[in-house]
Amino acid sequence: MNTELTSLRRKAPSYFHALISTIINQQLSVKAAATIEKRVLSKQSGRVFNADKLNHLSQTSLKQCGLSQNKIRYVKTLAKAVVDKKLNFRKLVLQDDETIREQLISYPGIGQWSADIFLMSGLGRGDVFLCW
Repeated sequence: MNTELTSLRRKAPSYFHALISTIINQQLSVKAAATIEKRVLSKQSGRVFNADKLNHLSQTSLKQCGLSQNKIRYVKTLAKAVVDKKLNFRKLVLQDDETIREQLISYPGIGQWSADIFLMSGLGRGDVFLCW
C-alpha cells in the first residue's frame, strides 16, 4: 500500500482536532488559545477533540471554557457535520488542496486562512501559499 496513504489513515483522528484547534486559535494569543483548548479538552474528557463529545457539550459549557458565541457555533457546526457524516476527513484528505479549501470554506468560521493553516498543520502540506 502507498506509504503516504497509510500515513494519512494513521493520522485520521487528528484531522478534526487540527481543524478545531485552528478555529480556537483564530485572533487569539498563543497563551489564551492554549488555555481555552485545555479547558475544552477537559470538558470533553480527552486529549484530542472528539466530534461526538463536542457535539454533546452545551453552549454554556463551551462559553465557560472561553469560547465566543461565534466560535461555539463554528465548533458545534463542524462537530455535527462529522457526526452526521457530512464531513468525512478520510475522503477529504485524499483531495487536492483547492478542493479541500472549497469544502472547508463552506463551513462557518473557516476562511482561506483557516483552510490553509489546516492544510499545513493538519495535513503537512507546506507549499499551500505558492498558489496565492
